Amino acid sequence: MTLVRKTHPLTGMLMLLGLLSGGNIHGQEIKSFSLKEAQDYAVQNSYASRNAALDLKIAHEKVWETTAIGLPQINGSIQYQDMLDVPTTLLPDFITPAVVGVNEHLFGLNPTTDIPANQYFAAKFGTQHNLSIGGTLSQLIFNGQYIVGLQAVKTFYKMTNQSKDKSDIETRQTVANTYYLLVVTTENRKILQEGVSIMERTLFETQEMFKNGFVEDMNVDQMQLNLTNLKNAISALDRQIEVVDKLLKFQMGLDVNSTIIARDSLKGLLSQMKLDPILQTGLNLNNHIDYKMMETQEKLQWLNYKREQSNYLPVVSGFFTYQQKAMRDKFNFTEGGSTGLWYPTTIIGVQMDVPIFSSFMKHAKVQQARLSLDKAKLAKEQVAQGLVLDAEQSRTSFNTALDKFNKETDNLKLAENIYQKTNKKFKEGLSTSLDLTQAYNQYLTTQSNYFSAIFDLLNARNKYDKAINNY
Repeated sequence: MTLVRKTHPLTGMLMLLGLLSGGNIHGQEIKSFSLKEAQDYAVQNSYASRNAALDLKIAHEKVWETTAIGLPQINGSIQYQDMLDVPTTLLPDFITPAVVGVNEHLFGLNPTTDIPANQYFAAKFGTQHNLSIGGTLSQLIFNGQYIVGLQAVKTFYKMTNQSKDKSDIETRQTVANTYYLLVVTTENRKILQEGVSIMERTLFETQEMFKNGFVEDMNVDQMQLNLTNLKNAISALDRQIEVVDKLLKFQMGLDVNSTIIARDSLKGLLSQMKLDPILQTGLNLNNHIDYKMMETQEKLQWLNYKREQSNYLPVVSGFFTYQQKAMRDKFNFTEGGSTGLWYPTTIIGVQMDVPIFSSFMKHAKVQQARLSLDKAKLAKEQVAQGLVLDAEQSRTSFNTALDKFNKETDNLKLAENIYQKTNKKFKEGLSTSLDLTQAYNQYLTTQSNYFSAIFDLLNARNKYDKAINNY
């Protein structure tokens, strides 16, 4: 079986259309992407990236929310009360004794016998309609929790920004893996489709040889079986390509029913990487996104520790209140004159809240925060060691995949050579159809191993780049 690749005219036309970013088939726009373009598009439009961008905006608003706590706060209030029953208060009866004591002969009362003891009379204080309008200006002067909290929320924004960067890196890796699978599977299908043409020619030649009595009918049946199996393999690849194509569009944030073309060829993707063993990982922990996130997490825990300590400090705030109040027996608040008076109230002050004793509750919270800080330091150390291990494993995996790729490349050449020689002998009557079938199946298996080795190599390099933060 020869590997000379003859491109069908229709295939060439589709490839040409794929090179155009604004192509159109059956009224549907076709978008063409290189690997980098697909990754860049996904970073801007994938669901994960868009969610991460929204989280970043939420964190930005959270920074302003926390900052505003320490800025002046103004609140206004309007209150109206209709006292359907004006409150009544009992007052000691100081009038009767006074009257009796001064005018006892006028009223004919005896101060000794006619003045009841401990008597009260009811008095109503207030008005039925009351309206107050006012406002309060408050300003935080000192609060240790606020100072630390402001630092913490800025650090939280930094953490969210790093999470966005990590999401972008993972998106690029995921898109690359799927892009590789699509290109490799498509290339594999292309080779198998070329094999169909060769197999059909071989079947035709075998049928002619059978008509002339040079081979048995079993040879024709064997060739027909080989051709059917090959077509079945192509059909399976077609279904796989369809699934992978939709997966790539989903990961990129495109409509899964849209049409895209992977513009990078398999040869081009391989040429973009150095096909040499990696001797050293080249990992720089301080530049790795996972390690930087752990450093930020440690800082957040340290700020939480400082915040709990600040609970021992007093809180000082100032306030200014101004209020106008009107009291009426009738609902006539808009009238002027002596009946329309408004009575002002103006207050300015400073308040200090000093914590004295909390039954060691604050102490317990400080100790919890300190232990959480110790855990964050331990987690950072664990992540650092894990990143070193992952980078080394990724380096080893790439070198193994590269060695396998080189060997499978040699095996493919050997299997192709064996099949071609066996095919030639079969046509000359020197080998049986069974020999030819075995040689061809061996070639197909080797070819499948070859493409699998390429996919493993591309994925291993992709994983290695992520492990050393080479994105």
